[in-house]
Amino acid sequence: MQILEIELENVKSYEAARVRFTPGVNAIVGHNGAGKSTLVEAVGFVLFDTLPYTQADFVRAGAKSARARVNFISGDDERAYAVERRIGSGAAYFVFDPGLDARVCEGKADVVRFLRQHLRLEPGTDLAALFGDAVGVPQGTLTASFLLNEASRKKVFDGLLRVEEYQRAWERLREPLNLLKARKQDVEVEVSRLRGRLERLPSLEAARVERAATIVAHQQELAQATRSLESAQAAQAAGERAREAALAAERALTGGRSKLQAAQAAALTAQQAQQDAAEAQSRVAANQAGHAAYVAAEAEQRALEAQVRQRQQAATQRSAADKRVALLLAKLQQNEAELQQAEMAATQVTTLAPQVAEQARLDAELEAARRQQARVADAQAAVKTQQQALTRVTERRGMLLQQLARVAEIQVEQGAVSARVEAQQVTLAARQEALTTLKTQGDLLREQLEQLKRVETALCPVCEQPLAPQHRADLMARNDTRLAAMRQQYRAAQTEVKTLSETVKQDEVAAQALQRELLTLARPEELTKLDEEIAQAQSTLAAAQQQVTALGDSATAIAQLTQALAALGDPRRSQTEAAAVARRAPTLAAALTATRNDLAVAQADLAAHEAALAAFGDLEQALDGVAATLHTHREAYQAVLSNQRQADSLPARQTAAESAAATLAQVEAAAAQLAAAYEAAVAAFDATAYAAAAQEAQTLQQRVGTLRGQLTLLVQTQAQAEAEIAELRGLQGALAAAATRIRTLEDESEALEFIRESLRRAGPHITETLIRQISDGARQIFSDLMADHSRHLAWEKDYSITLEVDGRKRVFSQLSGGEQMSAALSVRLALLREMSSIDVAFFDEPTANLDEVRREALARQILQVRGFQQLFVISHDDTFEQATQNMIRVERHAGKSVVSVG
Repeated sequence: MQILEIELENVKSYEAARVRFTPGVNAIVGHNGAGKSTLVEAVGFVLFDTLPYTQADFVRAGAKSARARVNFISGDDERAYAVERRIGSGAAYFVFDPGLDARVCEGKADVVRFLRQHLRLEPGTDLAALFGDAVGVPQGTLTASFLLNEASRKKVFDGLLRVEEYQRAWERLREPLNLLKARKQDVEVEVSRLRGRLERLPSLEAARVERAATIVAHQQELAQATRSLESAQAAQAAGERAREAALAAERALTGGRSKLQAAQAAALTAQQAQQDAAEAQSRVAANQAGHAAYVAAEAEQRALEAQVRQRQQAATQRSAADKRVALLLAKLQQNEAELQQAEMAATQVTTLAPQVAEQARLDAELEAARRQQARVADAQAAVKTQQQALTRVTERRGMLLQQLARVAEIQVEQGAVSARVEAQQVTLAARQEALTTLKTQGDLLREQLEQLKRVETALCPVCEQPLAPQHRADLMARNDTRLAAMRQQYRAAQTEVKTLSETVKQDEVAAQALQRELLTLARPEELTKLDEEIAQAQSTLAAAQQQVTALGDSATAIAQLTQALAALGDPRRSQTEAAAVARRAPTLAAALTATRNDLAVAQADLAAHEAALAAFGDLEQALDGVAATLHTHREAYQAVLSNQRQADSLPARQTAAESAAATLAQVEAAAAQLAAAYEAAVAAFDATAYAAAAQEAQTLQQRVGTLRGQLTLLVQTQAQAEAEIAELRGLQGALAAAATRIRTLEDESEALEFIRESLRRAGPHITETLIRQISDGARQIFSDLMADHSRHLAWEKDYSITLEVDGRKRVFSQLSGGEQMSAALSVRLALLREMSSIDVAFFDEPTANLDEVRREALARQILQVRGFQQLFVISHDDTFEQATQNMIRVERHAGKSVVSVG
């Protein structure tokens, strides 16, 4: 896997940013609070679905949404992909394939599944735990997990090592085992059900034979009833036809009578319409003369109104012509003034020429002075930078001198402590030997006392002479006294040994503390290197100061030139503006001539419109006479209009009246014929015979229906019986298959039980092996980090870290800050390498809380870690600046994080 690029939009303090990464070590540097850790958090959020705070806090203040995109090369197929996550409005989570120019999956479930595959992680891996405890440990927590108690460490690392998976697998397999047992019970129930159903098979087969005979009898009876029904239905059909004929004749007679009534009404209406048209024709003839006079007056009125409109148009044209003449007169005055200004501007161009030349000379000199001033500013900035660098290196040298002085003090103290411990150990050995001697002597005295107390003893245990009672009592008293004195001596010696042991232990603890402090202090060769850096910084500073002196002071010249230009004004601009005005003189002269020509044309046009307007005379008097004529003949005009259409329809109405009379005669004849046909049809229909035939057909129809229903039911019942018999015969095979299934389920249950027990026993052994492999990898990484293979790092079964140096084992809390950081890094990197194929790691402030010397030493060691495609180191200082392949700087400006490379 390789991370190529991160894109952020409205993420925390980032408005918009794009950060590209390279293989090897990528250093992300910037002041505290600049936004460095946000880049690591974005990778965790997009690729590992983890965020150390709410998504709302991930969005930049004031924005409604945020977008984070990580481009990476897959560890699975080595192709480039882009994973993008948006929160807020328009939320989305998807994977984009640039090669296909398409989204390959969307939604959290599918994206996480894709990431597990292309990060080459086992299914079920906790992405958030893997990132938080191995890939991208949060700032300040790199060593924290190893300082916890055993129970807390177990909570952290059990999940990463997937220790409980074997137990969970054992527990999860309980459900499939129970499922197999339940399935076996289900099959046994099915067997019982099948056997119960098969008990009906003999009775079903016997009933099927009886039912077949009944079906044949019903079929014969149905055939006879069907033939009788057909005869009855034929007689019923004949009677139905006669009945329908009588009804049809009755309906036809009723329709003929209705038509007769309609024809009579139509003839009467036609005669009335003819009479009305004749009366209208008389009224039109009486008013025709008045109508003609009215129409002529209307025509004259329209002609006069047209002349009024023409006169109004002529007046409008005259007004427009008058306005145009006024505008052209104003334009003529403006053209004359502009031409005079252009002529004056041409004179001004020549007058300003010497001042323009002087302005150009001053501008050139001012530009040269400003360029020199810029070079002075650059040189002064370089001097300031070098002075700051020299100050930093000098301060570092002072710190180194203090540390080297402390080194000498520690070495003296170590010598004194070592001599004291050695002397105390000699004394302690002597006291322990004395304790041994006293214990041996005491044991001998106690043994003698035991022998003396036994009455049957015949000889003295000391001189081996016969033992008298008084002698035995004297010996016992003497031994008791000696034993009491020896006990007192033993207790005193034991107290002295304890005191010496505690003193030796305290001195050893002091020696260890001195050794740890010594490891954190500088070495003499570091002072030599710093002296070289100081000499180089002093040389560079001197060169920069010489450059500032050589450039001189250009500020005075700039002030003088600026004052001279201000006094001169801006003749160049004045000359440019005057030249622009002067160049318009030819155009303005031509415009003046054109305006004079346009004015002459407009004045002639105005005179013509005034003459046309005078030719119309007085039209209002003629209009009043026409209006009087219209008023006089309006009544005659309206009378003709209202009666003309009805008068014109008189010929058509006469024809319609004659046609209606002829139609009435035809309808009367047809009605007489229909009455005769109805009487004949009524005589041909026998209602009694028709009723008898219909009753017989109905009775036979019911019988046939009943027989058919019974036969259908018998046939359906027989088919169902046949199907059930076939099904039951098939169940005989299913019963045998179910018995076989029961035996198979029993075998599967036994095999699954064996697998569960094997998983339960294998879990602890596999976990122990895995911890040992991670410990071996951590030991190698630690040796590379510390450049020292004599010290042996171990990651124990309880997830604690120990370090063995010269045969002595120290726990994690006893290590120095640099050792703790290196040890924690080693275990986490080994864990990452062993538990996943991810070859990318993030170190967020790995040198925090270390002094400058140890910080630089640890930085050099981190940069030499092998076996990882990419390392990302986040730091607030310049420790990693000189030794990384890719440097990303993060700065904060006006509340926004800005990224620069290099």
